[in-house]
Amino acid sequence: MKQSHIRQGRSWPKSATARLFTGRLAALLILILAAVLILFTLLELKNTRDELIGALQEQAHTIMDIAQQGYESAEHSFSYVEELLAQRLLDNARILEEMDYQGLLSGDLLEHIAQQNNLFRVHVFDRNGRLLLSNLPAGSGMPVEAPRLLLQDVLSDSLNELVLGFRGRAFGPANRYAVARQRRRGGAIVVNGDASQMLEFRRAIGPGAFIRKTGATPGVCYAVVQDSTEVLLASEGVPGMEAISEDVFLWTALASSEPATRFDFFQDSEVLEIVQTVFVQDGRRALMRIGLFTTHLRETEAQARKRVWLLSFLLLALGALAGGGLIGLQYYRDLRTAYTRVEGYAQGILANMSDAVIAVNRAGEVLLFNRAAETLLGVTFASVIAKTCEAWPEICTWLEKTIASGEHQEIEAATLIIGNQERFIQASVQAVRDPQQVVDMAFIVIRDRTENRYLEEQVRRHEQITAMGHLAAGVAHEIRNPLNAIVMIAQRLRREFTPREAADEYGALTGTLHDEAKRINEIIQQFLTFAKPAPLKGAAVELQELVNRAAALMRSEAQLRQIAITTACQPDARVWGDGSKLQQVLLNLLHNSLAACQPGGAIHVECAVDKSHVRLSVADDGAGIAEENLDKIFNLYFTTRESGSGLGLSIVQQIISQHNGSIDVSSQEGQGTRISITLPLHEADAL
Repeated sequence: MKQSHIRQGRSWPKSATARLFTGRLAALLILILAAVLILFTLLELKNTRDELIGALQEQAHTIMDIAQQGYESAEHSFSYVEELLAQRLLDNARILEEMDYQGLLSGDLLEHIAQQNNLFRVHVFDRNGRLLLSNLPAGSGMPVEAPRLLLQDVLSDSLNELVLGFRGRAFGPANRYAVARQRRRGGAIVVNGDASQMLEFRRAIGPGAFIRKTGATPGVCYAVVQDSTEVLLASEGVPGMEAISEDVFLWTALASSEPATRFDFFQDSEVLEIVQTVFVQDGRRALMRIGLFTTHLRETEAQARKRVWLLSFLLLALGALAGGGLIGLQYYRDLRTAYTRVEGYAQGILANMSDAVIAVNRAGEVLLFNRAAETLLGVTFASVIAKTCEAWPEICTWLEKTIASGEHQEIEAATLIIGNQERFIQASVQAVRDPQQVVDMAFIVIRDRTENRYLEEQVRRHEQITAMGHLAAGVAHEIRNPLNAIVMIAQRLRREFTPREAADEYGALTGTLHDEAKRINEIIQQFLTFAKPAPLKGAAVELQELVNRAAALMRSEAQLRQIAITTACQPDARVWGDGSKLQQVLLNLLHNSLAACQPGGAIHVECAVDKSHVRLSVADDGAGIAEENLDKIFNLYFTTRESGSGLGLSIVQQIISQHNGSIDVSSQEGQGTRISITLPLHEADAL
């Protein structure tokens, strides 16, 4: 059938005109391919250039980050050392001022202190700026008056202490660092320290040294720190740079805090320049400019250009060869497209079917396994494909029978045990034959009827309870009137008549008549309560609290019988319902489990949230329920215990129905019973 269909679908033109048209089409396709390849080549060259530039810019940003951090670290290091020196000099100035205030300071003592503390110069001025004391001997270039411009704030009592910083030859021949301290007697004490080592330190590891080292890094053309007026620091071989005010790019970068890059020329060499705002020691904004050589960028770009053009030519040649096979491939493509379309349709239909579909070959290996089959059998497609179906004996038996006989099978009702759970199914098995009419494979379509059966059972129980309720109401109504008459007669007989003989026996008989009538009335009241239950008092019910309270109420009786009661309930298991009625349900179930268990037995109560529902279960390891009685246990007045009333489970079923819930029972004789109740989750928790 398939071969015939393929032959009929073939319609390739064979005339000369058709072949010419196909040749022109192939030539047109080759030209289009050539144009696409050229466009691809140009785009690839652009992308390659952009990637190389991006890599170089990344390198530039990395170097700038390192340079900026190093520059700032050098600035901070020198500032820290400078602060230490200033603090040491100020500490000495404070001590000298204290001694001066107490009148202990003299020229000899001043000179001694300066030598002991390695102070280069110490001058004491009065409030008029005249020199009072100094550690320099007379005639050695000692100043007569204080430099009023520098010490104006101290002499005028505006500042208590002042750091003068690095000084030149205003106070002597050597490079020094100076501070000033106000005298409480008026005037100032100026302390100078030798700063030659500190300046040497700055030359060795300061910002200038760091900029020179950055400029000497391989691949770096220059490194410069420049403010709006001049070049502050520069690496070796930088004769000068254009002013920031003359360059829009530099002026814009100075006003921004983000790094910026551009291609530029420096001494006839192309460079990639990256600039970044930095702050110099006095707080002014400046630009750090680093230029990177682009020689390796251009070389790499040229090599990439050669490779891309070569690859494009090779692809064009392959495209020309491929055009020659266009006619032969067209037929295959048509068939492939049709096959893919049909296969896609089939897979889509199978994947979205609600029924499980499984197909096997003659060897029993799984060929097809749709999503519904994964859901039903609890396994994945990847775990069963190309493997035998031994995991499901019933299904394998049906498939093997169909492969052997080639006959169709209809399974109206069957039960599968999957993961310790019963699933009720319907199935249909079909054989697939090859062109020689030999059975090649078989497939089975399985419809899961478990939920439908479960819903049908719930509806049946609800209808049964409703019918029993109506019956109970009718019976109660018919019995209550004559019963009231009997009770009244019994009361009158006891009160108004006294026999002459056997008075005691007469009293006992009338008393028994009254008590039994009263007991019948109580049974009638139960009928009426069952027939028309009280409305629910709805509220949010915490099942964990409900379970713990019910277990606590039954635990003393359980301990007397040597039966263990355990609980496990999620804290968020919360439903909307009548707490007292749900408590009655739990107590009834626990009471039944206690009656079914032997000494040493166990009862486990569990509640857990399952999507939009809460599942509450009571399980015991007691005697279990006979299979023939499972469908009767919810019937009114059905019981297998001599002391049982037969109302407990009927009331449980009724209360659960009032709460829009469902109840399920699984039991095996000698192994125990599990009663599972499903209730809607509280609306606030289900959102």
